[in-house]
Amino acid sequence: MGVKLCSKCGVNPARAEDQSYCNPCNTSYLRDWKKEHPATSNERKLCTECKVNQRRFTLRATNCLQCHAKRQKEYYRQNPNKQRDGQLKAHYGINLQEYNRLYDEQGGRCLICEVEAPKGQLAVDHDHNTSQVRGLLCMRCNKGLGFFRDDVAFLLRAVDYLMRICENA
Repeated sequence: MGVKLCSKCGVNPARAEDQSYCNPCNTSYLRDWKKEHPATSNERKLCTECKVNQRRFTLRATNCLQCHAKRQKEYYRQNPNKQRDGQLKAHYGINLQEYNRLYDEQGGRCLICEVEAPKGQLAVDHDHNTSQVRGLLCMRCNKGLGFFRDDVAFLLRAVDYLMRICENA
């Protein structure tokens, strides 16, 4: 059996064996169909909230990007713990209750410098290889460990360097 030709132009091969038109004829057909059925083609893009013809959040969504963002912002304003809980689960595998338990166990202080921080302000320190949570640190200490790549040898060399500098000062 040969190549199936486009049923419209009869020249180009069809896009697929189960389709009748080639790419140019299919594009032309869709363009003509949208002109003949403007209400139907626009309805699928009409936002149900603002009634403006805009790009939607997803293909199946009924509202546009702006209305979706407004709705999501309002939801998280009314449910502030939901967003933090989701972020903790996604990044560290713990929930907000576990974070609060760690915070209370540490007395609301960073495990390294012992600075006191409001609830929610301490960063979750975790092992990047095993993803195991090690504790809560202030942003400075957490970033410091990150800059030293959680490498004890680097940190010891830094301590040695500081000790030499302090002795000479």
